[in-house]
Amino acid sequence: MTKLNKAQKENRLDKQLQHLAQYKLLIIDEIGYLPVDHQGSNLLFQLIAKRYMTKSTIVTTNMPFSRWGGKYLVIIL
Repeated sequence: MTKLNKAQKENRLDKQLQHLAQYKLLIIDEIGYLPVDHQGSNLLFQLIAKRYMTKSTIVTTNMPFSRWGGKYLVIIL
């Protein structure tokens, strides 16, 4: 999410999303390890939406389901 935030600030978000969308498998590890702000969750949603139905994405977390939501990210497609 840091790279996506930086890319957006530098007006190259589309290029960064395209780069990350090219991989057959993208593994996003430890969601919820750090709090995710609204902007970060929006950018991550854009990435996952770009890959949806065409590429595989694995998202991992060690948080119990009861802690999903609030200031932590939840994406269900």
